[in-house]
Amino acid sequence: MDNKVVLDQLAGIRKVSLDDLLNSIVVVHLEMEKDWKLKLRYGKLETPYSHFTVLADGIVEELAEGFKCPKGKAWMAMKTWASSTGESADMIKVIGQQIGFTVTGKTEVYETEPTQPPSENPYGYDINFTPYDEE
Repeated sequence: MDNKVVLDQLAGIRKVSLDDLLNSIVVVHLEMEKDWKLKLRYGKLETPYSHFTVLADGIVEELAEGFKCPKGKAWMAMKTWASSTGESADMIKVIGQQIGFTVTGKTEVYETEPTQPPSENPYGYDINFTPYDEE
């Protein structure tokens, strides 16, 4: 193939800007996100788990990499896909211990809308901490 043919073929290819490409990726991601939520809502996606947000009062020690909170008293919050409120409460204790947080007080569990799809196993995500001082 000579250079003229290659140049003619390349001239026919539509050039896409990086912004256009990124916007397309975001749109596809949002459509996929809506898709699993709709499938879950209308029974096309089934899971044995329910979605919860769990809060636990405790003590922040040396946190694992990727987590930030001053040492001391804090609330840990986490979203979970779990089989029950009890399992969700157990998950925050176990995961908290693994990342440097010890539950010492009250644990509250609420059924909430998910922001991530279910998987084959229970899991927690969107972990964050809110420190406080007792006064």
